[in-house]
Amino acid sequence: MKLKAGTIVTALAAVTMFPDVWGDEHLDHHGVPSYLRPFLTPIKLASSGGLLLGLKWPRLGALTAACLIAYYGIAASFHVRADESSLNALPAATLGLAAAATLATRFLPAVRDH
Repeated sequence: MKLKAGTIVTALAAVTMFPDVWGDEHLDHHGVPSYLRPFLTPIKLASSGGLLLGLKWPRLGALTAACLIAYYGIAASFHVRADESSLNALPAATLGLAAAATLATRFLPAVRDH
């Protein structure tokens, strides 16, 4: 499970690099400001690295997981504000919950032990 979280985020980062899949039309629909768009892929790549490095340095993993909770919470809010079905926000909300679970079960206990 620990490695899967980093793998999932890395896969999502790779997918967002292909504009045909998540291009400007998709991001326009969700109201993502154009000045934020260049940061989406680097954020996901950095967060996958942070989760993986967090296996060795739990404080980095905890910080990364906390940032992912915020990131996916914001992503879910973009879906809601786009007047979409709540189901469209479910993937982002699920990833945010997975980050919260990872923080609570993997990184916080490890930080307390150090």
